Amino acid sequence: MRRGPIDGSAPAIRDDTLTQIGSSIGTPAYMAPEQAVGEAIDHRADIYAWGVVAYELLSGAHPFAGRTGTSQLIAAHIAEVPRPLADAHLALPRELTDLVMQCLAKQPDERPENAAVLLTRLSNVGTFSGERVAAPLAKPTPSRWRLFGAATVVVLLVAVALGFWKSQRAPGGAARTVVVIPFSNLGESSDAYFAEGIGEEIGNQLARIPGLQVIGRAGARRYQGGTKSPQEIARELGAAYVLTGSVQWARRGAAGNINGDTRVKISPALLNVETGIDEWSDSYEESLSDVFKVQANVAERVAAALSIKLGPAQQAAMRRPESNDMTARDAQLLGRHFLRQRGLENLRRAVVELRRAIDRDSMYARAWAGYSEAYGLLPSYFDTTSRTRASAEGKRAAERAVALDSLLPEAHFALARALWTNFEFKRALQAINHAIRLDSSSALAHQQKFETLMAMGRVDEGDSTIRRAIALDATVPLLHFEHFVVYAARGQLDSVLMTVDRTIALDTDGSTYWYGIRWATLQLLGRHDEANMSCVTFARDAKGCAALATRLPPSPAERERALTALAAMARDTLAVSLLPPAVQAIAYSLFEMPDAAFERLYYARRTLDPNLLSLQYWPAFRALHSDPRWNALLADIRNR
Repeated sequence: MRRGPIDGSAPAIRDDTLTQIGSSIGTPAYMAPEQAVGEAIDHRADIYAWGVVAYELLSGAHPFAGRTGTSQLIAAHIAEVPRPLADAHLALPRELTDLVMQCLAKQPDERPENAAVLLTRLSNVGTFSGERVAAPLAKPTPSRWRLFGAATVVVLLVAVALGFWKSQRAPGGAARTVVVIPFSNLGESSDAYFAEGIGEEIGNQLARIPGLQVIGRAGARRYQGGTKSPQEIARELGAAYVLTGSVQWARRGAAGNINGDTRVKISPALLNVETGIDEWSDSYEESLSDVFKVQANVAERVAAALSIKLGPAQQAAMRRPESNDMTARDAQLLGRHFLRQRGLENLRRAVVELRRAIDRDSMYARAWAGYSEAYGLLPSYFDTTSRTRASAEGKRAAERAVALDSLLPEAHFALARALWTNFEFKRALQAINHAIRLDSSSALAHQQKFETLMAMGRVDEGDSTIRRAIALDATVPLLHFEHFVVYAARGQLDSVLMTVDRTIALDTDGSTYWYGIRWATLQLLGRHDEANMSCVTFARDAKGCAALATRLPPSPAERERALTALAAMARDTLAVSLLPPAVQAIAYSLFEMPDAAFERLYYARRTLDPNLLSLQYWPAFRALHSDPRWNALLADIRNR
């Protein structure tokens, strides 16, 4: 990308192409890149406009002051990067210049989350003497005129940001955050997946509406079958509104293709969590072939109840059926149900059902995206499918989904996931950024972005991204667990252990997956008896774990015993699955066997072991950092 000028001597943009500060945002001078290319916009376009205003106030020139026509200016917003304010030698606080440049990021998700965050960061900006902007300004003297001017500018910026913040709040000050509770099934028990899928697809449509956040999408499913009321669930997840509903399908009478004329009754209701009163409710009874229209109508009515106006293009996109084949649609919903359940058998069934949907309708983008995800996950659940084969098939299917529907967030998510499993991180980051632009409240998309950033060595960006994911879906154990990678990268082992223990407390299913990292952390902290207990929990090999629970540095006898245990585990299929190559490399590194450790690390790289991407930060590998092979390995991973 080209860089634009910054100093006040740069050619000025003609008055007919620039609005004055204070005029309406949305003119070419302040147009966000996503608006310039015709994509859907939300409040983050205002954040970009604020960045332009701030840049002008601080530098005396527009970020693209050399662009003299409307078309040139729009092109600059899309493709050019302004010269960093920090390069202008304006003696501005670094935290201020960094904030302004972040607001001018081309990707909306790379800007501050909202105007409230912007205000908070502005209030913490120090002036040249270390004063806070909010502090009373001393009377200016000739020696302090620059300080007074800078502080005044920052106060002006706070005022502009405050205006944006007020404009971004919903009527009455309530945030437009919604949680969609899985819809109740009033039909046969075997149709539960259908009711669940209808509710999920309505939630996905709502999530694509600018100005509306659908939070807790994975977390809400954890409450199914529980005793908590919708209001209680919404409060725990931090939502201002909750959408509930029931579905009853008069299903086909006999085996065979789905009859599109069968009747479906859908009864949704939108509840205001604070008042406990329904903002809107209705009941629809339509033929199965018209369910897409009902889903679109529900999303439109929810938006209207929250004072969000949809444009004709948005309404048309919502009402467009993704498939006219009812049997394909049914197979897709059933496949997605199995995909959500995880586990090897469920994933295999998901692959079968989603493949059936594709065979019925080869143009069904959502089915291709689901098939990509399910197939790509098989090796992680100990299927005999190799990771290389799974990633190749997942990538092929995801690319097909994107080609069929470039506006489907799930298609770009599936592509990002497939590219990540194939260690193609630069393309994966592009794909997941596209998915987030289409659906900014998807915690899973932010999680995938976090994993991609961490694979590339971008720790600080990864930290803010996983925090965003947790904010969107705070009850999902895996999101909390993944934060351990950030703490490991910073050498904060106590925080790693705290994160893993919090995950275990959240995980009501009692997964043993978390205990592998707990074992390695306790080993490094010297708490070997506790480490042994964690090892037994996940590896199910008491004798082998006892051998691995070795004090460091190990005695010759302890080292020999541990190496024998590792060799035995390497020959056992289950143990290899539970103790993958990257984890085995940790043990060899701790036992001061760098050649064996690198052999396992190289093997992990060749076989696309995803554990390598997070364990690259593990402190146990510090002994390898001075070896040239370590930097070569990292470069091979991170620069792909």
